[in-house]
Amino acid sequence: MPKRPYSPERHFHSIMNREQRNPVDTRLKELVEKAVKQGASQDIIYKLMESARRIKDRRFRQKTASKIDERKSIPFHEAKKRTDVYSIDFASEWRYGDAYDEEEVRNRLGAAIVKHQHYVLKDSIGAPRFVLGFFSGNGYFDDCIRIDVIQRLRTKPGYLHRPTLFRDGLYDYKTETNEANKFRKELGMHPAEFLLAEFILRNKSALLRGKKILLNRVVGRAYAKNYLSLIERYFKEGTDGFYPYELDLTKSRVKEILGI
Repeated sequence: MPKRPYSPERHFHSIMNREQRNPVDTRLKELVEKAVKQGASQDIIYKLMESARRIKDRRFRQKTASKIDERKSIPFHEAKKRTDVYSIDFASEWRYGDAYDEEEVRNRLGAAIVKHQHYVLKDSIGAPRFVLGFFSGNGYFDDCIRIDVIQRLRTKPGYLHRPTLFRDGLYDYKTETNEANKFRKELGMHPAEFLLAEFILRNKSALLRGKKILLNRVVGRAYAKNYLSLIERYFKEGTDGFYPYELDLTKSRVKEILGI
């Protein structure tokens, strides 16, 4: 539906006849009421309203631009050059759990050791931030590489307060998300996507020989909100029931990573 053209008269009635919550409109209503009492002309009142409208519009554009800048990603090969803000390690197994002793955390995750291979994305101080767990080889898996998990980890900055002798620690997902967004800004792209891209690059020779990379359906379902974009950008529907997402070598981001 097309937007109605701006009408000073309609704007005037909207300001005067409604309770205003926006600080610009609240101040505008005060000024317009004062101008009316002082007998200001309609032309002056309309100019005052047009000035307030431009202020609101400018604030909206700045806020929108800020959001776009925060979300904007740089290409993987550019992010890869930022070696001062990240490192990647290999682990033959990984222990999932809290950044502190679980017994000292009120909403503890509970430790679990997963005995398959992981790539670990760390930040500039060496703290693990994201992991990608996978199977490769071992007979049944010779024809493909199977990603079992892409997971954000709990970090010490993600706690509302740290565990002490007299007070339990409390982990907060929103606080962790804020920390992850800071890391994302330093890295230049979403850490989960960066780790997946690095994994694809490290398996380039195997992929070009015809080996497949598959993604666990549990990741796709349990983390659909977080990883739906990864599936759309990197995978296609496969034929394996438990690993139904297959890396798509025709996707533009995959081709960019592999240089094909």
